[in-house]
Formats: sequence, structure tokens, C-alpha cells
Amino acid sequence: MSRIRYQKSQRGSAGLLRTRFQFALLLCFIWTCVILLKLFYIQVIRHDYYVTRANKQRNAVITLYPERGPIIDRKGRPLAISVQMVSIYGVPEEMKDPSTTLTAVNSVVPVELKELIKAASHRSFVWIARKIPQQTADKVKLLNLSGIYFTQESRRFYPNKDLAAHIIGFVGMDNKGLSGVEHQYDSVVCGVPGKLPVLRDAKKRLLLSNPHSLPTAGRTVQLTIDAAIQHIAEVELKSVVDEQRAESGAVIIMNPYTGEILALANEPAFNPNVYQEYAPSRWKNRALQDYYEPGSTFKPVVAAAALDRNLVAPDDVFDCQYGSISVSGHIMKDHKPFGNLTFRQIIQKSSNVGTIKVGMIVGPQSLFEYASAFGFGKKTGIDLPGEAPGMLRHPDKWSAISIGAISIGQELGVTPIQVLRMMSSISNGGFLPIPHTVAKISDSTGSLRQTVFPQPQALPVKHETITVLRTFVESVVDEGGSGLAAVIPGYSAAGKTGTAQVIGPSGSYSDGGYIASFVGYVPAQKPAFAMIALIRGPKKEHYGGRVAAPLFRKIGQQVLKYLDIPPDQEQNNPAIQVASAFPRESKATVFPEGMEPVAYAPPERHHGPVITDDKASGLVMPSLYGLTAGEIVKIFSRVNKPFRLLGTGTVVKQWPFPGTLLSQDDLCIITLGTAGEILAQPGQNAVRK
Repeated sequence: MSRIRYQKSQRGSAGLLRTRFQFALLLCFIWTCVILLKLFYIQVIRHDYYVTRANKQRNAVITLYPERGPIIDRKGRPLAISVQMVSIYGVPEEMKDPSTTLTAVNSVVPVELKELIKAASHRSFVWIARKIPQQTADKVKLLNLSGIYFTQESRRFYPNKDLAAHIIGFVGMDNKGLSGVEHQYDSVVCGVPGKLPVLRDAKKRLLLSNPHSLPTAGRTVQLTIDAAIQHIAEVELKSVVDEQRAESGAVIIMNPYTGEILALANEPAFNPNVYQEYAPSRWKNRALQDYYEPGSTFKPVVAAAALDRNLVAPDDVFDCQYGSISVSGHIMKDHKPFGNLTFRQIIQKSSNVGTIKVGMIVGPQSLFEYASAFGFGKKTGIDLPGEAPGMLRHPDKWSAISIGAISIGQELGVTPIQVLRMMSSISNGGFLPIPHTVAKISDSTGSLRQTVFPQPQALPVKHETITVLRTFVESVVDEGGSGLAAVIPGYSAAGKTGTAQVIGPSGSYSDGGYIASFVGYVPAQKPAFAMIALIRGPKKEHYGGRVAAPLFRKIGQQVLKYLDIPPDQEQNNPAIQVASAFPRESKATVFPEGMEPVAYAPPERHHGPVITDDKASGLVMPSLYGLTAGEIVKIFSRVNKPFRLLGTGTVVKQWPFPGTLLSQDDLCIITLGTAGEILAQPGQNAVRK
């Protein structure tokens, strides 16, 4: 009996063991299946993900930043260069104690210690100090700190400090251009980065390999700016701003034929080497970005519209009502009382009442069209960032008094570069130049190559209109004109004064202050340059003729001497032309290589071949004004030059300018039209009420 129980007990134990064993096998099978499924998921389904993740942990690519190309002036003088500096970075995992290590570095190089310690707690890489002098970096190296490393970085340096700062601009810590030419031409100057692949071992040490690509240094950019002229402009501008205790000021000097900017100065200025130390408002290029009511510098546009439409003759007389006129119940005044003045004298003496009367004759639509034609209300296209288009409202939005206000330069917004461009078009015979600051950019071989800018735009204004308008602005700086203080001894000049009121906090002109300006060119017959001088908020004087005109004279006198332009009195022989404002080696950017601009020539008839062949420099463009289409065809067929005729009649406009050296592929554009009579006819000089 007991044996039977024992045998049953043994059979029960064996069954239990067998069951447990089977259960264990089942668990092992399930576990194995789970592992296999997991392995299948990792190695098959998620294969690409984990391979990518592993490569990121093991492989890395270091970007090799290139050196930015230099920026030089028109004569090759450096304005912006790159210098090698040392940067310090840290790997927190390799530091014994990040807090202690970073504190030790801070004892040599001032750093943001709290932020660095916080960053080191959750990052594998931290910048500690960037672009510091080698001597300072050597002191940190002597500390022999673990986890601290050094690398070379390029830093932008401006050797002339604040000279031309608003043109050149500056770059940020990452070597990206943030303003000026540095920003506008960043893709050219910055170069192409290189790539260096590296491997990390188990201890995260870097194992370098051969670079995939080496960095390519940025290209050289040569500006149209002349550092000497820029210096003259900045020094004289600052002197006047300080003397007048003014808010700010601007000066722009430009080649009126090609649009090359020789100098562009803003005051107050800033040092781009330490731009962070200045308020952002100091970085602003106000000569391009701030618009204002131009005041009397807009009056040549009114004169052009009246002359071009044959509405008013130069000797027509207007009653200027001794300095006061009512426009739709609103009283507008002159700066001084005038009686009867001819149209020419109205511009010469800058009479508001007379100009308003002329503006009323012109009418809103025509005045708007001519203002737009002279480039107001739109950007000039200058190759600098942030240019403002200004403000020119359509006549549909004018009020009852707008015709009077706009005629004297109110109720519209302009920039100094727009006003200078308008005056340049008068000086060069009727072409709106495209302002620009870059003359040449180096190619892959390092050779500087001429940049190409759009050709000046022909104004839809008759040649005779421009001719008379030139005499108007010349009279402004003659005896009795408002711009007498702009006269440079020994030189003829032309221009226009401007005294613009500024709307103040009350919403009226009563508490807004003034903007004094003068825009002109010199010499008057064959201009070497055009210039605008503008002072915002002068405290001692506020008239443009007393504040800005003397500044024009001071700068112009020095620039003429620097450019070696002979006085007008030395040119008794008509064949002697004023020397070019530009050295032979610095060609105008809108012309092909080998061509230089020359001044406007008055209209004259030519007989026979007029395109001459200068063996030293090639074909010379003549003055074609007044010729017929048949005569033009004969002239150009003889020299096999490409040309295009526009319109019918006789020549009223031409491109290139008379006297220009022509390259082989230059296309000459000749505009034909009807020469309208503008000078006063008998009976036209009656007094206009």
C-alpha cells in the first residue's frame, strides 16, 4: 500500500517537473521570439535610422570658413581686410570641473561666466571667447586646462575706422555681412566654405582625415569711392554739424555722367570695428534711407515742366506779391518779399510765390509726370541695402492746396540721392544716371574685372529744355542768387538751395525745425562732379544758402584741387576741355573697358564725317544734335558702328555722350524729335498776376 502511494507520488513529481520544464521552454521560446523580432525591427525595419544615428556619433564634418575678400577704394587703398584671430572653445565632458575650468579662463579673458557654466551643464560644445588676440590666447594656454581648445578664425578689420562706414558696412561674429557693401555683396566677398570630415573614437577624440574641399577665399571688391575725397567730405561735414549744433548731416559726391559715387558721408558716423558699441540708429545710411520734404531743391522740376510744355518762357514776368499768396484759403509765404520777377529770377532767388504760380500753370497731372520722370517716388537703384523710394502721391490724392505745396517741395518725400540724381541729369544733358558704389570685382584668377551697370535713362524732356534749365541753376550761384555762398573762386558752378521745414510734434511746421540743403555741380559747363550737402536741424542758421552752400564750397574747393581740375579762366581756347575727374586707370563702370566719360557738349551742326578715329584710343562719339535721320545713317555706315534710331525729326538726344570713346560693340541710341521753341517770343514777357 505504501509502495503504491510512493509510486504515485513519484509519478506526480515527475509530471510537475515536466510541466515546469515545458513552461520554461515556452518562456525561452517566447523570449527568443521577442529578441528575434526586436533584432528584425532594429536591423531590418529601422536599419537606416540606426545607421544614420551611428554615423552621426562617429562621423562629423567641420566647416572650414573662408577668408572674406578685401574691399578697396578706386585707387586700391584698403578699406576692409581680414585678419587671423584665435577663438577658444570647450568640451565640458573633458573638463574635470567645468565651473572651475571656466572660472580660470575668465581670470584671463572676461566671459559671461554664469551663462557659460549653465551651457556647459547640458552641451557637449561651448564657445568661450571668439576672435581674440594671439597674446591673450597664449596666456590661456599657459593654464594648461583640460577640455579647453583653440582654433584660428578670420575677423573683419577696418583700418580707417569710421571712414566710409555707412558705405562699407560691417559683418557679424559669424562673418556674415550685416550692412552696406558687406551685406549687398556678401555672396561675392564671403567666399566658399570648405568641408573637413572627422572620426571620433570611443573616448570622443577627433581623428582628422583629408578635407573633401578646401575653403575658397572671397573675391576682392573695388569701390568707386575715393578715400581721399571721402575723408574731405566727412571732415567738413562734421565741422558744420558741430558748428550748427545740428542733429545730423549728409554729403554725397557723384560722377554725374556715370553715377559713380565718389564719396558718401553721414554724420554722426560710427566705427564698424566696434559697431556693437553704437546705437543701431547710428548704423543707418540716412543719405539713402531717410526721406524728407526737399523744399526749394525741387523747384527745377517745376521749371522743367513749364519750359518743356512751352507754358512759360524764361523772361516771362510774374508778380510775386511781396512774399505772400493764398492757395485755397491757405497762406504761403516767401523767405523775403519780392515784387515782379522773371521766371529765371524766380528760380535764381528761390521765390515760393513765383514758383507756386508757375506750378499752377503746369497743373497737377503734368507736375506729377515730370517729378516721376526725374526719378522721384521710386528707388534710384543704388547698390546698397535699405534704399527708400520716397513718396510721390498721385494727383488723385492731392488736396486743394497740394499744387502749391508740392511746387515748393512740400507734401512729397525724397532722399538726398534722389535730389542729387535729378541735378546730375540737368548737368549731363538729360540722362538719369544709376548711382553705384562698386567699380570692379575680381574673377577666379584674382584679376579685377569691370562691373556692368544699366546705362543712364534718357529723360522725356527736350534738349532745349535742359539747356535753358542749366542757365537757370547757373544763375542761382551768380550775383544775386540764393546760392552765392557756394561759389568756388576760379570756377563756375550751378545748383539750387533748399530750406525745408520739418513737421514737428504738433503736426505742423511751427515746431519742427529745418533741413538746409544745397545740390549742384562744378564746373558749370563741364562738370567734374555733382554734390548734395544736407544738414538736419541746424540751430544757428537754417537757410540752405547760409548753411549748406558754404559746405558745398569748402568740400568742392578741396576736391577740385585733389582732382587737379583747372579753373575755368584757364580755358580760353574752346578746344581745351576740363581734365577728367577720374584717373586713366579708373574707367567709368557703365562703359566697356577703355572708355571714359566727358562732359556735355552744346548742340551744333556737323558736316561730313563726324565720328573721328583717335589712333590712341579708338572712335570718338560726336555731338549729333540737330542732324536728320539720313545724315545719321551716312555717318554710322562709314565707320560700321551699330546704332538705333528712335522717333522722327532731328536729333534731340543721344547715347553715349558727345566725346565718349567708343568700344567695338557699343550700341549708339539716337532719339529724334521736334525741337520746340522755348525762349521768350515777342509779347510773352507780360506781367502775370
